[in-house]
Amino acid sequence: MSSFRVLVLGLVLILVLGSAFLGRTAIAGFFSNLHLIFAGAGDPGFSYANFKNLETENAGLKMELANYERLKNATGTIVLGGRYAIVSAEVYSDYPWNDYSAIAIGAGSRDGLKPGMPVVAAGGALIGKIKTVAGTQSEVETIFDPAWRSAVAIGAGRVKALLSGGTAPSLSLVPKNSGVLAGDAVTSIASDLPMDLPVGQVASISETPSGLWASAQAALPWDPGNLNMVYVITNFP
Repeated sequence: MSSFRVLVLGLVLILVLGSAFLGRTAIAGFFSNLHLIFAGAGDPGFSYANFKNLETENAGLKMELANYERLKNATGTIVLGGRYAIVSAEVYSDYPWNDYSAIAIGAGSRDGLKPGMPVVAAGGALIGKIKTVAGTQSEVETIFDPAWRSAVAIGAGRVKALLSGGTAPSLSLVPKNSGVLAGDAVTSIASDLPMDLPVGQVASISETPSGLWASAQAALPWDPGNLNMVYVITNFP
């Protein structure tokens, strides 16, 4: 009985000292860890290795949640359970020969993918569309394909332009004197893609004195050389 009282008094002393030096948040963490120690001590299946495995799993779940939040913040709607449903897929590499006009991904008809489905990067920006589908793989036509053409809007004024694919995707048919500036956001307004899907930004603008139109270079928020994961929108339109 005397030993028990000593233990209780010791815990109270630790609480007082902790409150003075660590603060309320640290105390909460202290009692949480203390609870784990006592609970684990009475569990024959408890071990330090199991605890570290749970800790690692928890960190992985937090990272996955952060990735989904980043995707949500970038697009506003493209999230699981939101307006659009998504299937994630890893990207195959043809390094160093890939020109990025088309990429192969590790998801196919068994995952519900079909030709024409939009494909976006982790930040929500447009990559391209599903071109062909097999059981467990698909080919994606990207905006680096020279044949790519789609309508876009630029800036707060939503100035219309044509996005043309290629090694360096460009914007053409930009109305002259429309107020478009470098750094303006570029979003998709094509009917075969989700409305206002992010594309990138205006990198630079070119005008000719006698021409009716201006042109611009597009800066993309994703690097094709470091593209490891993509997200396919499966319920559009």
